[in-house]
Amino acid sequence: NGTVRLVIYIYEGNQTRVGNINFKGLSVLSPAEVQRILGVETGQALNLYALAEGMDVLKHTYRKLGYLDFQVLNEGID
Repeated sequence: NGTVRLVIYIYEGNQTRVGNINFKGLSVLSPAEVQRILGVETGQALNLYALAEGMDVLKHTYRKLGYLDFQVLNEGID
């Protein structure tokens, strides 16, 4: 009859929330400014796509301020 039965099983897993946010080595922007740019807040669900976009905005912000060698030295998670 030309039809297909499609069944999709989804495992959502546990929701990951932001525990602590720490910044080291800041001198140009304040921790509050960097946190706002990244769009993350303690206790909030972690959205990796939004965080990646925030990291791009942060890099652009520093380069726009003349810090062309700006780097995030630890883009990992503890």
